[in-house]
Amino acid sequence: MYGRKEILKLLFMMASLGFLFLSVSAQEFEIGLLGGATNYSGDIGRDPSNESSFLRDIQYQLTKPAYGVYFRSQRSMIKSVRLSIIYGEISAYDKISRYPAIRVRNLNFKSPILEYSFVIERILKGKIKPHAYINKKGIPVREIYQYYFYGYAGIGMYTFDPHADYNGGWYELRPLGTEGQGLCDPYSDICKTDHYYLTQFNIPMGLGFKYYLTDRLIITGEIGWRKTFTDYLDDVSGYYADPDHIANDYGATAGLLSNRSVEVTQDPVQLERYQPDMQRGDNRSTDTYFFTLVKIGYIVDYVW
Repeated sequence: MYGRKEILKLLFMMASLGFLFLSVSAQEFEIGLLGGATNYSGDIGRDPSNESSFLRDIQYQLTKPAYGVYFRSQRSMIKSVRLSIIYGEISAYDKISRYPAIRVRNLNFKSPILEYSFVIERILKGKIKPHAYINKKGIPVREIYQYYFYGYAGIGMYTFDPHADYNGGWYELRPLGTEGQGLCDPYSDICKTDHYYLTQFNIPMGLGFKYYLTDRLIITGEIGWRKTFTDYLDDVSGYYADPDHIANDYGATAGLLSNRSVEVTQDPVQLERYQPDMQRGDNRSTDTYFFTLVKIGYIVDYVW
């Protein structure tokens, strides 16, 4: 997990870079704070036989807070570029799933999300104020909006680190190889893929509404979805590995966390579907997460 000092240090560093980059040659330069909610959709809690259920199966009761900073540079009357740094947390539990078989699987996780993104905003529809923007010298310089709707898309980089809740403690999952990552078959030279990367790229996209409270003070509502390229936000993707083999290489706790159905039932008929080489997750699609945000921004004048 990330410590508070590490989070603040990274936020400050990235905020400084964004401030310098976007404030150059901007028609309108906005800085602001954001807060809101983080949600996740992936393998845990979800019916693996139904790809279209990802929105329906979001566990909204596990919504976690998000917060961060952003810098927006308006380059024309309809387009802006924006840098954002957002911290949130995602989590899910099989035991509260609507599907009985998933409840028996009994996996869970939580993970911090620290995201740095660069996007282009495009105004879709808005209303222009009846008066032009007045600069510090009292001179009307250009028209400004009273409010507008916008869409955005771009590229982001984020870090995550899934942990499991077990016996009152939280255990980092990636080093435990819960799907046999990094293990080799003792009877052949075939080895499973190595551990997944905890720093990844994504494609942020979404919609928002921006309202100018004054010529300088702005409030924004935004919802955004992240297209990721990993199925391991939750440490679940493919098939069960032999828990004894995992325990031999990574320790007893790793073996126990790889298959937790035995904590729920001892029925051999039910346990048949949770044996080695049986489906553990759904690797046909990647995991994703969402931010629902409210932003307060301030327009700053600069003379270079």
